[in-house]
Amino acid sequence: YDYYMVLNPGYHIKNKLFDSVAKLLLVKGMTMEIYEKLKEYVTIFPREGQFTVNFDTASEIVLKALSYSVLDTVVAEKADADSMVMKLIEYRRGEDGVEFTKDDRVIELSDIGINAKERVISLAINPYRVKKSNFIRIQVNAVQEARNVEANIESIVKRDDLSVVYWKRQ
Repeated sequence: YDYYMVLNPGYHIKNKLFDSVAKLLLVKGMTMEIYEKLKEYVTIFPREGQFTVNFDTASEIVLKALSYSVLDTVVAEKADADSMVMKLIEYRRGEDGVEFTKDDRVIELSDIGINAKERVISLAINPYRVKKSNFIRIQVNAVQEARNVEANIESIVKRDDLSVVYWKRQ
């Protein structure tokens, strides 16, 4: 608390949920360099309830971060987490080896050849798994080359009622 008050200008901490990912920049130790690397992989949603990850759509980086987060509670190494995540991604890509195509598979841990250490990690992260995402991030980039104009819009849509819970234009 005192740290934030002695800044120039000083401010009181909100001590509540973030309104946007950009609020991470107000946290002690967060630099613009760290933020730029992190911002595409974090969210402020859901605003209530448990943190969940859809293993069928999450990026490699998100799956690795989740797997690394449990390493202090299991007998496994970072290399085991990396190996497990790659096996998950390769499996879900389906026969064509390309993500987000018709032949993609839903991850079923029992169908993937993982070793004992990888299984321990998968069991530790499984409580955070959700099979249907509650929020969907939509990013649109529009370009009009004749006028050299570009617009980017990002929105977060709540799946159950399709309400836009966040949006920004860049």
